[in-house]
Amino acid sequence: MVARSLVPRLTDIVEAIERIHGVLENISLQEFETDWQRQRLVERGIEIISKASRHLTDEMNARHQLLRNLQRDRDDLTR
Repeated sequence: MVARSLVPRLTDIVEAIERIHGVLENISLQEFETDWQRQRLVERGIEIISKASRHLTDEMNARHQLLRNLQRDRDDLTR
C-alpha cells in the first residue's frame, strides 16, 4: 500500500505528465522548437515531476530510471 503522504506527490506527477502530453499533442518538433510558450510549459511540468519525485521513497525512485534522469537534469539546469 502506498503511504498516504505519497499520494499527493504521485498525483502531481501524473497530472504534470498529462498536461505535458496535452501541450505536445498534435504538434511537430519544428513547431515546438519555435514556440517558447509551449517550451516553458513543458519545462515547468518537468520541474513539477522532478520536485515531486524527490519525496518518493528510494525504492520507488530506484525502479524508475526516468525519475532519476529528470532529477539529475533539473539539478544540471539549476546550477
